[in-house]
Parts: sequence; structure tokens; C-alpha cells
Amino acid sequence: MHKLHLDERWLEEIAAIRDSVTEESGLIRDDGARYRICRLGPAFTVELFPSFSRADEGIELVFDPQDLYCHRVGGHASGRYPSTLDKVTRNVHGIDAAIRGVPRMNDVRERFEPQMLLVFCVAESLRFDRIAVVMDQIIRAGTGRGGQHHRPTLETGPLFELFKNWGSVGAAVWRAVSAGARALGALPLARLTQEQREHTEAVALLHGDMRWRDAALAVRAIKPPSA
Repeated sequence: MHKLHLDERWLEEIAAIRDSVTEESGLIRDDGARYRICRLGPAFTVELFPSFSRADEGIELVFDPQDLYCHRVGGHASGRYPSTLDKVTRNVHGIDAAIRGVPRMNDVRERFEPQMLLVFCVAESLRFDRIAVVMDQIIRAGTGRGGQHHRPTLETGPLFELFKNWGSVGAAVWRAVSAGARALGALPLARLTQEQREHTEAVALLHGDMRWRDAALAVRAIKPPSA
């Protein structure tokens, strides 16, 4: 089980979880970072703790590694994001309240929105390192560990186009590289030779995919290329 804390460890722990459940690729982003590839495998669990928490206050989120989809939160089945997710505004205390409150909510309708808020915070931080950075800023501002330049609240609206188009952005990344790179990306690392593992290729989006340029710089974990 992976542990994730709503405090100054967020970026470090998100990166560690991402690295544990995905594989490094040879695809290089414009900023020099390498994309990571989701793979088939057993479900993994993230225990999310509120800020200034006790050891018994965590809530478990269960994910599928092939798409980082969360299917259980606090023992309850998860689902798709609500249509209102693009209008959510929460500070770190609101996220804290969701972590502590969801396990005690028996009504499905009552817990749906706070439950999906937690899914968003974790799943999209794993998929997008830019969203992980936004979360880190919110956490530091809300816990008194950040300066005035940090965001005090999570506003999902400006991030909506990122998480809504995660699959499309990944597909654009694969279209931007050679057929050889796509063939390597379709295979797990265990099936690659050392030479194949060391192959790198810069991602240069095709003209028709330039609308995804900003998102391609924000995403870190992508699905393998389609067959």
C-alpha cells in the first residue's frame, strides 16, 4: 500500500507512487522530462491522509494501473466524475474534511461529490505533474507552509481541459513519434533489450495536434499506444 499525505510531502510521494505503478519510456517532453507509461497489472491502493493527521485517519483509494482509474474510495464503489466537477473550488481544509468525512457517510448521494474530489486530487496528480504542482501549492498555502504566490484554493475549472482530454493528449504524444518508438512503447520493459530500453526520442507534436501542446507539457503518465 502506498501512503500519501496532504502536506509538504505531496509532490515527492505522488512522484514515488507514479514511478512505482508506471514504467519509464524513452519519450522526452519539451522540458526534458520523460513520459511514463501505464501498464496492465494488479490493482494498487493509496492511503490518503489529511494534513496534521493521526495514523488512523487515512482513507483508501484503489486504482487500476492500466489507466489510473480509481474504482473504490473508503470501501465504497467509485464512478465517473460529476458533471459539476469543473466548478469545484476547495481549499486544503475542504479536502481535509472530505478525507475525514467520506468514510462516515452512508448516503451515496451525500458522499458522491467529496468522494470524487479525492479521486480527482490523487488520480489527476498521478496523470499530470502540473496538477500535482497545483495541489502542492494549495497544500502549502493552506497549511501555512507557502508564500503569497501559492494558490489558496483548488479550482478545477482551469484544469478541466487537461483531465477531460487525458486520453486524447496521450494519443497525440504517440502520433508525434516514430513507428519504432510506438512499437517499443507497446511492450513492457521486461520484454525489451537493454539497447531498446535506452532508445530515446523527442516528442514533437504534429501540426494537427498542436492544440494539445500545453497539455502534452502537463501530462506525465500516458496509456500505451493503441494497437
